[in-house]
Amino acid sequence: MLIVDETQADLAAMILADFGKLRSGAVPGRDLVDWLHYRARRVAERPRTVLMSAEAQTHSAAFPAIDDIATALRMGAPMTRWLSNSIRKRKTDPKADLMFNQWKVTHFHIGPTHRPGARAEQGNLILFAHIGADTAALLDVQAHRAWTRTDLLRILLRTDPTAMHDLGSTQGPPLTDEQHKVLRRKHTTGPITIDGRAYVAPGGALMGSGDGLRFRVMADHLAFIIQRALYEIRTNTLQASLLQCLAGQIGLPVRLGVRLDRGIFVVYDKSRGLDLMQLNTVLA
Repeated sequence: MLIVDETQADLAAMILADFGKLRSGAVPGRDLVDWLHYRARRVAERPRTVLMSAEAQTHSAAFPAIDDIATALRMGAPMTRWLSNSIRKRKTDPKADLMFNQWKVTHFHIGPTHRPGARAEQGNLILFAHIGADTAALLDVQAHRAWTRTDLLRILLRTDPTAMHDLGSTQGPPLTDEQHKVLRRKHTTGPITIDGRAYVAPGGALMGSGDGLRFRVMADHLAFIIQRALYEIRTNTLQASLLQCLAGQIGLPVRLGVRLDRGIFVVYDKSRGLDLMQLNTVLA
């Protein structure tokens, strides 16, 4: 069966749509990894269950934008009007939000004045939220520069206990917020200690480059499923129902493409509009 592999062209087109250009001489895959950081920071437009901490609930009367943000997250609506300039404008910089890279905690602007439907004004206080694949936990309203405050993770653990992997009890003294700040500046990760127990950082490890490890892993997994799709088409080892659809139109080539659908990469046949495989990890 004739296969026309358009996956790399599709990825390049998606990156170009956001970045405007591809960088000549860049390390292979560098543009893709940077773009994965950027798209994840923008918060994939997919419906999520919203969990609101007691702290966020307390602030919601004074900051009506909190309820607007919760509604948008439930609906899977665009979140850009509440996001900071660093997220929107530092597109090709994977280190634009190291807190998100390491903790999956983003921040939304909520005031000081509330104008429904308008871009949120930047004030001294911001809403911190943990963004997962299918849930979003609104944590607390705190000041700018609270990028390594572990009390946010204490709130997260209380609000969504599934968001942090428990490594077990620990006897050593916990790292201070300042020590976490130093480690993050060095692009490394230490355990999070809460009430005598150690936890993995919610976003996983930081790499020496400042990348979130999960984005490098996602790029590798995407390359794998593309190659797997190509192999299974060539060897007729796709699942039977898919093979039957392909064989039903003999002579029509498989135009293998890739798209991003609500935070999930889908590998599909453009000729038939047939989804073949997907990367089961959500871009978050």
